[in-house]
Amino acid sequence: MRARAQAGNHRTERLRPARKRLKSLFGLLIDISATAEKAMLTSRSSTESVDRLAWFDMGILIRASNALKAIRLLCEESQWEFAAAPVRQVFELVLDMEYMQAQADREQAILEYEKFGLLGSVRQELSEMAYAAKSGRSIDTRRQLILKGLLKDYFEEFRQVHANGDRSWARSWTRQSASALADRSPSRLRKDQYNTLYGSWSEQAHGGPTALLPNVMPHLVDGPELVASDDVRVVETVTVSVTLFLELWQLLPNLPPPDPVKSLDWANRAMAEAQRVIALQQAGGRRPGS
Repeated sequence: MRARAQAGNHRTERLRPARKRLKSLFGLLIDISATAEKAMLTSRSSTESVDRLAWFDMGILIRASNALKAIRLLCEESQWEFAAAPVRQVFELVLDMEYMQAQADREQAILEYEKFGLLGSVRQELSEMAYAAKSGRSIDTRRQLILKGLLKDYFEEFRQVHANGDRSWARSWTRQSASALADRSPSRLRKDQYNTLYGSWSEQAHGGPTALLPNVMPHLVDGPELVASDDVRVVETVTVSVTLFLELWQLLPNLPPPDPVKSLDWANRAMAEAQRVIALQQAGGRRPGS
């Protein structure tokens, strides 16, 4: 149940859950996730074994499907702010897979992606060991030496040398920022999505001042306006999630692609719901489904 502190007497307004107001919209996310996962199961059962490239693509799509589920669960309670993190993750998966698609050898790019993931795992485990030792807990020193050896000898291609001679680990397997990947994207909208949406998602994910402004200055917006605004934000979040998920699915060549008729239907349903909610807000902030 969504609750907002009101100015003055700080009364809490209890709102009818968005899962009831926007039921058809959330049904769309359920439908898309279920269809994608069914396609993956069909792909697995059609052959006796699944090659590693297909496993990779399935791993990417499963992560994105789980992100859709998280987005739905949060938005059903109007918690669109917290859904920003999984939406941003799907966007970053799209950027990564677009970059991978542009490489001359996709299989080699997958190996590099996986190796960078292993680097992250080794660094994380060493960091956890260092924290455990500092907090007085025992650690496996033999394993620590093995991991340090791996870090020294196995991941040199991910070391970056800066102009002043300092060395650091690459922040990404592509060695490029999200902004740079958006610049080179084949999608004409990707850079606009980065400029307009990515910063907002990041602000919400990190709980920055702009994200918290409605909480710390609730007198700026009254209750009914907040409800209408939340519904619009929920619809925007779900709609862009659907778009990004379908784009990502298309970028995974070792899986059955999404059915174009279904994809068009999903896009049309999301757009129709968005238009309905926006029209209601413009008509005076009435609640969808009320």
